[in-house]
Amino acid sequence: MTEDLNTNSDEDADIVSDSESAQSLIQYYVEQERSLSLQRTYILHMSCSQGVADKLFLGLSNCTSVVYDIETLSKVACLSGHDRTITGVKVGAGEDDVVFTSSLDGTIKLWDLRLHNNMVREYKDASEGDDKLKPISSFDISSKKTVIAAGTELFDGDAFMLFWDARSSKLLGGYWESHRDDITHIQFHPSKKDWLATGSTDGLMNVFDISECSEDDALLYSMNTESSVDKLQWFMCLNEVDGLSCITHTQDLQVWETDGVIPYAKHMQRDIIAKVMHRTSSDYCYLVDFLPEDSDDEVSLLAGSTAGKGECLKMLKVQKKTLTPVAVFNGNKQIVRSCCSIKQKNLLVTGGESGFFTLWKSDGLSQNISAASLKVKTKSKHSSVGKKPY
Repeated sequence: MTEDLNTNSDEDADIVSDSESAQSLIQYYVEQERSLSLQRTYILHMSCSQGVADKLFLGLSNCTSVVYDIETLSKVACLSGHDRTITGVKVGAGEDDVVFTSSLDGTIKLWDLRLHNNMVREYKDASEGDDKLKPISSFDISSKKTVIAAGTELFDGDAFMLFWDARSSKLLGGYWESHRDDITHIQFHPSKKDWLATGSTDGLMNVFDISECSEDDALLYSMNTESSVDKLQWFMCLNEVDGLSCITHTQDLQVWETDGVIPYAKHMQRDIIAKVMHRTSSDYCYLVDFLPEDSDDEVSLLAGSTAGKGECLKMLKVQKKTLTPVAVFNGNKQIVRSCCSIKQKNLLVTGGESGFFTLWKSDGLSQNISAASLKVKTKSKHSSVGKKPY
């Protein structure tokens, strides 16, 4: 979970100059920055509250989570209770003081900062005893806040999807036949409350309707990436069909149309992404995560290079099926592992391997002096689309 990316190379650099970049891309600048400690602690996950009191919730590589006040950058709480790697942090919808954390220790914990940072509820599958909990690798909460779903690493030969009543922590059931390897990411549809997308190292992205009575009936679509899925994100295609984008463990980007189970755009391999970023080498380019978009038909993500001290950090967008660079982050000092946005303050937040988080503010300006030079249309060969997992 916390392996270092390929670093310490001088073989990768920007093709365009700083002045050219400043003329064509939105510029982000460091608004504030805060180091967590003198020890090297990775920031693996983050989530931001979007209410009255803005808080930043961070999942760390030392199995703890910390909470910071965005205004003062002061630490509000330290949440200790997991004894294995934290795999997710999510703020309760509409709640500034409630946060969920998941871990490979097999539990999802609900914390309430108003109650002296106490854990108030725990979600787990103890059907085989507390000493045989299934390692949770990802989780999400339905749009109606009624169901919590989680994916697991392989456990006794099966990869599980587990479901709980969010209000009572009662285990509602599970699926274990649709994936053949670790489930790496799980995400509910933003508006269809019963639709759930999953990604796995078996290469599949699956879409389920969990209102159905059986796993076979629930499986709506299965997309074969022919790779290993790291992260995924729902979006809306231009034809108003639901789409799924995914980042693979080989640092490629794929964008799919669920209806028809076909690629929505040509798959964007690492060398193409490096060209879009205007980097001289693809070996050191990496994709961080997706960013929420105001427009449903766009996909935004952060990408960087591990060369040097990891200073290169840019924002890319898929617009009208074309991958385009849109922003550069000036003053980045680390390899970034996680990000989130605070929309009401027009801030982006990043955290990473050097153990500090950065608040970024943009100038919001882009002259777009040479749009043709900034856009790279992708081309790649792809076959065996839409294979079923069984």
